[in-house]
Amino acid sequence: MTEDPLIIFVLGVTNTGKSSVMQDSPKYAMDCFKNVGLVQVGKEMRRRYPPTHFNGMGAPDNIELEAIEIFLEQLKQRKQQRCDLILVDGQPRRYSQIDIMLNHAPRRAFLHLTASHEVLLERAAVRDSEDPDKLSLSLARLKNDKIQLYDVLSELSLMQERVLTYDTSKHSQLQTAYAVAQWCGRLR
Repeated sequence: MTEDPLIIFVLGVTNTGKSSVMQDSPKYAMDCFKNVGLVQVGKEMRRRYPPTHFNGMGAPDNIELEAIEIFLEQLKQRKQQRCDLILVDGQPRRYSQIDIMLNHAPRRAFLHLTASHEVLLERAAVRDSEDPDKLSLSLARLKNDKIQLYDVLSELSLMQERVLTYDTSKHSQLQTAYAVAQWCGRLR
């Protein structure tokens, strides 16, 4: 029987750099892991739906079950690919998703990416400067993400889960990805 993969749930509000860090971390993690896989529920949701579908929220009620199904399917694929490290982008997003997701991740830890409110606003303005409607949705999502993430982090704390908080506003994207990969290696 093979050992379960290490699953890192990468949490954070919009514009903290979750997806960016996940793109760069695998190349640094290859020193400690043979096969690094990504589970990207949000990316799949954005492929399926326009931004207005989410009503300024990262996890609205109308897509919660679909998000769990995508998570489970992508996780199954990564396990079939024999990934020994799996990075999960932005999940769980809701308190109600925690138990379901943790039941499928016996070896796990949580990475909470954060940045100052000013930096998050600046990143949103740069990313969405050409589209005022998109910027408005991004700012609404930032507010709603903070509410949902607070509930998730509070529950994980009560469950005494392993959570590392990392401030992405103090380091470059590559420095952050390198630090994340090193942390994953120590958890191995």
